[in-house]
Amino acid sequence: MDIYMRITNSPIPGDSNVKGFSNEFELYSLSYGAVNPGGKITVTPITVSLAAYNGPQLINAVADGRPHEIRFTIARSNFDGAPMVFETITLTGATITSFREMVNAGDDRPVLELAISYAGIQYTQNDIKFTFAYSKGGKF
Repeated sequence: MDIYMRITNSPIPGDSNVKGFSNEFELYSLSYGAVNPGGKITVTPITVSLAAYNGPQLINAVADGRPHEIRFTIARSNFDGAPMVFETITLTGATITSFREMVNAGDDRPVLELAISYAGIQYTQNDIKFTFAYSKGGKF
């Protein structure tokens, strides 16, 4: 599967040249979750990893703390190789809260890891939508 990230109202261009996803970021990974230990759900920040094409601009996004709408699209190739959307995650009130660069010997470029906190999330998979919002601090 392929993962794309678009930061709305951001001057930071992504590296994708895939039709329908140009100027979005192509991600290596995306992870998020939630726990409910005492009857109140706590949502974890979304963590993504990507090639370090726009590292300095993404560091600035951490520093400025402005909220954005961020959309993740998870797609798989259909029979002719064109991307077919499988899942969409849209964050509102999203801020990039941490930035980490990882370099491994033998890699052709560094990898960035970002943590993204958010006020609301809408999750759509195969036309089934699930939407929730939570207060600052990540608790319902």
